[in-house]
Amino acid sequence: MGLEEIIRKIVSETETKVKEILTLAKEEKRNILAQAENAAQKIKEKMLKNGEEELGEKKQRQITLVKLEAQKTLLEEKQKIINEVYLGVKEKLENFSSQEYRKLLKELILKFATGGEEIIVAEKDKSKIDPDFLKDLNHELAKKDREPLSLSLVTRNIPGGFILRLRKLEINLSFPALIKFLREKTESQVVKILFGKGSP
Repeated sequence: MGLEEIIRKIVSETETKVKEILTLAKEEKRNILAQAENAAQKIKEKMLKNGEEELGEKKQRQITLVKLEAQKTLLEEKQKIINEVYLGVKEKLENFSSQEYRKLLKELILKFATGGEEIIVAEKDKSKIDPDFLKDLNHELAKKDREPLSLSLVTRNIPGGFILRLRKLEINLSFPALIKFLREKTESQVVKILFGKGSP
């Protein structure tokens, strides 16, 4: 399962929760606006003797401030939801079975390796890259006229994924780097799916 496919699945699973949160956020926005109207009415009654022009300006300022606060609250809720989607992707990747993990690694290596690199993984993932996996991977690389890869003796403190190293050049394909790249590439689509076209 590719990363973008994982995101699509998580977005789909999150949609019901998103609708509930947005309904609550919109209700809160309505309550805030109602409170603003009440506050504005009190200001009006209190300042009635100070002239209509000053009263109107103060009322408008109060309403504008409350509307801005409501909008800010709604945006914060949306941002939390988007963060949850990508946190879900991270958790899903970290809980992959050995088979799913190797499948993802193979897909990424075949896409990014130029040939001859070392594969650097976390200590906990070394056992997942067995000789059969490397043999199969190098067979696929040979079909593309690329040099075979080897598993590095060095490990890195990464939560998953790997780093491709060729001499001093490194390509970071650890899970945090992949999610960062994926978020940059897909966040606008995720926002449209979750909140509709008009959303910020």
